[in-house]
Amino acid sequence: MALSDTEAGIAWLDNFPSGDREIAKRLLDAFVLDSWTTARASLIDLVAEEIDAALSAGTVWVLPAMDSGDIRHSNKLPKLEPLTAFDNFQPGMDIPSMPGSEGLIGHLLRDVQRRGVIPPTALIAELRKKRVRTIIVVSDTIETGGQVAKYVQALLRNPTLKSWRSFHWIRLIVLAFAVSPNGKQVVGDLPQVDSLRFVRHAPTIRGLPWASNDIEAALALCDRYGEGRDRLGYGQHAGLFGFQDRVPNTIPKIFRQRGADWQPLFAGSSGRQVPSGMIRELAESSDVPVAHNEIVAAVRQERLAVSLRKQQRESNRDILATLALLRASPQRADILGNALHMNQAEVDGLLAYLLTEGWIDSANKVTERGIAELAAGKRRPRRVEPQQISVTSIPYYPESLR
Repeated sequence: MALSDTEAGIAWLDNFPSGDREIAKRLLDAFVLDSWTTARASLIDLVAEEIDAALSAGTVWVLPAMDSGDIRHSNKLPKLEPLTAFDNFQPGMDIPSMPGSEGLIGHLLRDVQRRGVIPPTALIAELRKKRVRTIIVVSDTIETGGQVAKYVQALLRNPTLKSWRSFHWIRLIVLAFAVSPNGKQVVGDLPQVDSLRFVRHAPTIRGLPWASNDIEAALALCDRYGEGRDRLGYGQHAGLFGFQDRVPNTIPKIFRQRGADWQPLFAGSSGRQVPSGMIRELAESSDVPVAHNEIVAAVRQERLAVSLRKQQRESNRDILATLALLRASPQRADILGNALHMNQAEVDGLLAYLLTEGWIDSANKVTERGIAELAAGKRRPRRVEPQQISVTSIPYYPESLR
């Protein structure tokens, strides 16, 4: 079920005059609300897989990414004082009420404790004694990337950890369920991070598989009807992702704000709570199919869009849509998950297949063979006219039994 078909979605669309309702509907239907129960299971699998791989090198330290503001508040630290692990704060510390993501991830990490894995609250002496070789920082989502980046930097600002890192004695890995394109770049480019892995991409308005003029229209809509500061969300992120209990402050204000003349999409005083009715409607509905033809039409592949409607196999449509997106720009590999409703493992598998077939290169650029495959995909499938078979009531008898 699309969000625009829910009771809350229908009421929210009534905020807009008829001229803006179509782009508002498209924007609403691009919003992704994932079940935390499903996300938790996927994230546990990812963490367990990474631990299994890391244990061959030695002890693993797994801990949740923590917000620098919460750390400062709990430790009564000045705003400008640099955070340094094991100096002015304890990594994995218990924060009163364990807010938001930290609480969810803290509970999750209890399920991955085993021999060779030390808890988040371990002291530096224990890390030294057990010769930690891998540090795994876990988050539910990475939107702007700022929170995780600050936490990783605070960890490796510790002189001992910094020294171990310089001698290549430890590796630092960041894991998350959902990561936005901007968050991927910010965290992935950190010199302190050796690897960033995640389950799925978190969509943003700027990263939608739409034509550029439609993206600009969506951003303009948020700015025109949004109120106050950060109309596109914290850090002007323009996020379109949340879990089915609570959405982050990185989504545009038009989804969260309330007023006498405005019907909010989400509930609660902060406008970040998903209404129980919406959760129930989504749980009882089926998934929205992938609009392959709209995806390729957005990158000016209109003939291919027509042909895709006639492709019977979903995998063929995925392949051709991927080639069309990568033909427009290899950087569009970052939006394949959202466009095709795939998790990151499925995206990686699809790209690996295209590379094996020689349709893209290692930089996700479409090759000449890939261009030829796209051209073939634009051709309409050959129509075969059925033969007219005469129908008679006279029984058939063979002329010979030989």
